[in-house]
Amino acid sequence: MINNKGFFTIPLVVFMLIFIGFTSYLFIISDKTSNYVHIGGTASNIFSAYQETEKALFFIDKSADYSVYKTLRNINLDFKTNCGKKDNYIILVLGEQTCFFEGDLFNNNFNSIFNNYLLDYTASYDKMGISKLAYTSEFSDYGVIGRSKELLILNRSNITYSVEPSFKVKLDFNIKEVFLDANNKLKEIYLSCKSDKNCWEDKKTEGIIVQDNGKLFIIEVDTEHRFGLYDEKLVLRFGLNFETNPLFR
Repeated sequence: MINNKGFFTIPLVVFMLIFIGFTSYLFIISDKTSNYVHIGGTASNIFSAYQETEKALFFIDKSADYSVYKTLRNINLDFKTNCGKKDNYIILVLGEQTCFFEGDLFNNNFNSIFNNYLLDYTASYDKMGISKLAYTSEFSDYGVIGRSKELLILNRSNITYSVEPSFKVKLDFNIKEVFLDANNKLKEIYLSCKSDKNCWEDKKTEGIIVQDNGKLFIIEVDTEHRFGLYDEKLVLRFGLNFETNPLFR
C-alpha cells in the first residue's frame, strides 16, 4: 500500500541516510568533537521518529482493513434507524412512520460503527495514542478512504514529527451506493404500495425476497458483492413493520 500520510518522501529518506553517514564520517575524522555528535544525533532522532510513526501508521492501516470488513459483516445487526430494530433486520417502516436512509444517515451509522470496531484493535497498540483518533470515511468504487480528525504527533528529544493519519481499504464496489440503491428500491415500492399487502406481492423484483409474516415484511437483498479475506457475501436485510398501521390490509 502506498503511504502518503507523512511529510517524508523516499528521496528525503535517502537524503537522511546519506546525511547520517556523512555526519558519522565527520565524527571519525574530527576527533569526535561534540558539535558533530550533536548533528549526527539530531539526524538519528529524525530517522527514529520517522520509523516509529511508520509502524503506527501501518498498524492503523491493518486495523482499518479488519474494521471495515467487520462493519460490513455486521451491517444488518448494527445499523439503526428511528424505527428501531427487529432481530437482524434494519427497520425502514414502523406503522405509518418511515425511516428510509439518506446519505447523512448512512454516513453517521457507518462512521460510528467503524470507529467503535477500530478502537477494539488500536487499543492494543499503546504507542503514540492512536486509539484516541477518530476517522471520517469517504466511499468510492474502489473502497473506503478514511481521514483522521486530528494530527498524530510524536515528540522525540528536540524533534517534533506530525502526520495526518489516513487509510484506504480496497473493495470492488461503493458500499454507500450499493446500500442506498437497495434502500431506494424499497422506498419506491413503499410509495407505490403504502399499506396495500396485495400490491407488495405484485411488486416483487429480482433479487428482493418479500416474506409476509403477519404484518411484518422481511426483505433480503443479495447485492452480489463480496468482501474481506474470506470472500464473504454482502446481503442486506430490511424490515417493514405494518403492525401498528390501521390501514394495512
